[in-house]
Amino acid sequence: MQLHKVGIAVLSALFVTGCATSSHTIVGQVRAPIDPGDVEIYTSPPRRYQEIALLDASSVGSLGRASEAGTDEAIYRMKEDAAKLGANGVLLTGIADQYGGSLGVGIGGFGVSGGRSHVTAGGGSVGFAGPIVHKGVQGVAIYVPGRR
Repeated sequence: MQLHKVGIAVLSALFVTGCATSSHTIVGQVRAPIDPGDVEIYTSPPRRYQEIALLDASSVGSLGRASEAGTDEAIYRMKEDAAKLGANGVLLTGIADQYGGSLGVGIGGFGVSGGRSHVTAGGGSVGFAGPIVHKGVQGVAIYVPGRR
């Protein structure tokens, strides 16, 4: 029974760190959806563009600190949202680590076994605690005229 509780705790911990989000707020004209691979990322504004939506996305959480892969994942989520809105570009406005709480997992036990000629006792514990960190990106879904 104790092992069952430990399994539930570990699965719950993995579920918590596995959450990733994306959202958008429409601020302009939505167009027909396009392929996310056709959405270009801009770090500075193109000469001419029209704003479609404000975007916010995060990566799957990891214990300790966010990775470069987390940034790539969050940017891809943002490109997917932009593509659904018909944007052919995303103007990045921010990239940051987001702290989503902390996680602690502990496993401990004590057991006694006895027989006619011997008694055995044992115990111990293993634990881990740390922050859950997501990589967050913000941007603007844009339409750049003359580009696909």
